[in-house]
Amino acid sequence: MPWWLLVGLGTLAIATIAVAAIALLFRRSLSQLRRDPLLRRIGALPSRRKLSLVRRLVGDGRVPWWTKALLPALALYLAMPFDLIPDFIPVFGYLDDVLVVLVVGWLLLRAVPRDVVEEKVRALEDDGKATTSAEGRGR
Repeated sequence: MPWWLLVGLGTLAIATIAVAAIALLFRRSLSQLRRDPLLRRIGALPSRRKLSLVRRLVGDGRVPWWTKALLPALALYLAMPFDLIPDFIPVFGYLDDVLVVLVVGWLLLRAVPRDVVEEKVRALEDDGKATTSAEGRGR
């Protein structure tokens, strides 16, 4: 068997095992996240307010520094031409990018103190209510 075929099959096997392991790892976490009222509130925010939430969390001193460094590191990884699995391999080439995004998202959800997120979401919701009521009075 040619060496390149062995390398390709090995990469495919490792990628399949990684996908299965991560799926099992996230399965429980995702079911808990779906029931989380805070995440539902974040999901209900408009896109601009979600970006504002990220900006406010990055600017907060109570959020660990390494969590703030994850977003630029993720952007650099996604912009790099080199990947764990080359993109020319069908399906699995882009799957590593998706997995890295999921892992970074999971780390962010676990690392940022919940009370800080709650405080920022509440402030954004209050800003939204004030903006809506001001628009209603202007008509």
